[in-house]
Parts: sequence; structure tokens; C-alpha cells
Amino acid sequence: MKKSIFFCAALFACAFAFQSCDKVDNPSGKPLEPTKAVIDNGSDLKDVIAKFAKDGVVTLPAGVELTLNEEISLDKDLYIVSDRENPAKITAKAGFITNSSLSFDGVDIDASAIKKPFIQLTAFTLGSDEVSKKIDLIAFIGSKISGLKYQFIYANKQSYLVDCINVQKSIIAIDGANKKTTFDFNGGGNVAFLGIDESTIYSVPTVNNNGGFFSSQSSKEVTDLGGTTQTFAISNSTLYNITNAKTVNSLRKNSQAYQKFAVKNSIIVNSGKSGQFLAGLNAGQKGKAENWEVSGNLINFDGADVSATELTKINAESISPIEGVVEFADAEKGDFTQKQTSAGDPRWIANAQ
Repeated sequence: MKKSIFFCAALFACAFAFQSCDKVDNPSGKPLEPTKAVIDNGSDLKDVIAKFAKDGVVTLPAGVELTLNEEISLDKDLYIVSDRENPAKITAKAGFITNSSLSFDGVDIDASAIKKPFIQLTAFTLGSDEVSKKIDLIAFIGSKISGLKYQFIYANKQSYLVDCINVQKSIIAIDGANKKTTFDFNGGGNVAFLGIDESTIYSVPTVNNNGGFFSSQSSKEVTDLGGTTQTFAISNSTLYNITNAKTVNSLRKNSQAYQKFAVKNSIIVNSGKSGQFLAGLNAGQKGKAENWEVSGNLINFDGADVSATELTKINAESISPIEGVVEFADAEKGDFTQKQTSAGDPRWIANAQ
């Protein structure tokens, strides 16, 4: 597959262990100009892409209100961009199926009517000399998706290696009733780099979400798919009730030398099984201390701060854990404003210095 025009900057960031894709504000790598097309409120995104996408980029007017009534199937890279301060609003009854890079920048998606995963990877048959199909980048930047009942990304039990998933300055709001895994690569695929930065991922209602965060259980390892390393990096983010009865990640194998984990300056509440989030990133295993980079996190379970004890579960030394139990303004309504710490998604820090 030809490298996408907006992949190069992300790949540069993703290539380094313990670095998130936090510098990828414009995946296209080129200046973005306001759209010259007249796109009316009520237009369907599928029609808009067919008419106005140019060189793999479609620019939506600030604040435009669109629908998405039929699944969009992609076999070429696509970058959908609008205004982060006044995002395009998309009311969706369907999502995307793709075998190519896909990025969203400055969009607000109501996914409450979608009855399938939001992003599915296209089914295919491997050639005799292939171990996997490659996708460079799936990015969600300066955007929001709400009412998500099924997976955010679903590999469709296919042997894909996604080089980089980048969630930055975004909100993923999950309806936890269906108990689905957010990044679901069960049955064939895997991810070389998953980066969450300055973002909030949460599920309500609290009592219902037993789904996982990431899964490649019963699938292939990154090294089986042509990759060399696997990194999970979470920084300056807020995670709430991602899974409260299952291990955070369900990996085919764990504690491998090629698996790296970085969790920095983040708030993690009721996300994990048996009071474990950090160890849960490695499927409940301790792993090797040298494969971890952890600092400045506040991890709470059932109203108790477990930041320090979480570090001992992964054989890592305590590195400046933030003490105390975080209190949100109204988590059940998606308001995670907090006052007592500088960790977490910056948008919620009321007393940021």
C-alpha cells in the first residue's frame, strides 16, 4: 500500500517507544484551506465525500450539520477535517469500513443510532506471500463521538497490522450497555502503536460496562504480522469506567520484550479488574520493569487511590504518584471537571496553573 500523505508525521512520532502521537495536529502534513464547496445543512456525508474529497481530504464548513445514513466503504486514504472550535456535526446511522488510513479532525459525531462498529476493517484474503495487510494510521483528533454502542474500531477478525492509532484532544463517549471492547482486534489483527493523549474515554452507566479497552485475544501477535514492537501510550488523559469487570487489555501473549507501556499524568477511575489498570494493560501480568514508563498518575478504584500500589504490580518503582481521590463534577453526564490535580485531560482542569 502506498503511504498516505498524512501518515509521515504520525509515523515519526509513533516510531519511538513511550512517545504518543501527541504532535500530530494536522495529519495531512500540508496547510488546510477552507472548503470552497457549498455544503448545506442536512447533506449526507457520503454524498459530500463523493463530491468534494480532493487528494484524500474533505474539508467540512465549521458548524455544518450533516447526516450519515449509509455505510461508507473506503479503499483509499481519507482525511475528514473541520473546525475544532466549531466542529462539523454528524448524526450517524452508519459508520465506515476501510482497508486504508482514516482520520477525523474537528468533527462531532452522534453515534447513538449506529448498530455496528463505527470503524470496521475490510474483509480480505491474504496472498500466498503475505502475513498481513497494513494500515498506516487511524486518527481521531480534536473530535468527539458520543452514544457509541459498539466498537470504536473493529478489525473484523482480519489479519491487519495497524501501525498507529492516534486519539488526541478528543472525547470517546461509550454507551456501556452492550459491553463491547473499544479497540477490538480479536481474531486476527493487532496494533503496533496505540496513543491516547489529552483525551477522555468514558462509559456510562457505570454498572453496565464490562467491555474491554483493547483486545487481540486469540489473534496474532504484532511480530506475526510483520511488526517489531507494540506500544500502548496514555498521557494527560482521563479514563472513566472503561471496564469494571474485565482485564483492561486482553492480549494473545504478554510480558514480551517487544511490548512497551507508558502511562503519564493521567486520571484513571474504575477502569480495570480487581483494582488493576496498569497491570491490566499487560493482560494482568507484571511484565518487565524496563518496559514501563509511568509517572504522575492518579488511579482510583471504588473511591480509593491505588496509584502507588499499582506501580508495585508491574515491578516498577514508585515515580511521583499523585495522591488523593479525584472527584468529578458529574461523570454520569460526561462532565469530568476536577479541581484537585493537574493530571488528566487538560480540558477538565478547573485550576490549571
